Amino acid sequence: MGSKLGFGEVAMRIKKVERAFLQQGIKLAQQEFKSNFDSESNAESNEAWEDLTYRDVPPPILDLTGELKNQTTEGIPEISDGKAVLTIDPIDPKKGKGYADYHEDGIGRNKKREFVTQSNQLTDKQTELLTELIDKAFIK
Repeated sequence: MGSKLGFGEVAMRIKKVERAFLQQGIKLAQQEFKSNFDSESNAESNEAWEDLTYRDVPPPILDLTGELKNQTTEGIPEISDGKAVLTIDPIDPKKGKGYADYHEDGIGRNKKREFVTQSNQLTDKQTELLTELIDKAFIK
């Protein structure tokens, strides 16, 4: 027999909150990534990325194909054991290493790019999402 206060039902609904939050929270992070990429700036500081100059060298192939942006914005995370993992590092055939890793290192002439950030705005959106999901679990 269930509780008069409905705690049994709440406990069943709250189990779904974790998965929903991970899926939707990553979607919010993907949107911030897309914004960083499109604006060529960091979401938190709004500082523009330094311009790239290629000197007779074509831009990196993944810039031209959009593979990095597509994997990030359209990728679906693997969710298990309370963790969500979204792999966003396509291998650049010319460099032989992960594209995001290469650019976040800032090696040589390469310019450091913070593709993935966790801005205060993103944290606020994710907190709001979690609050809404928990509220729904308690209010039916």
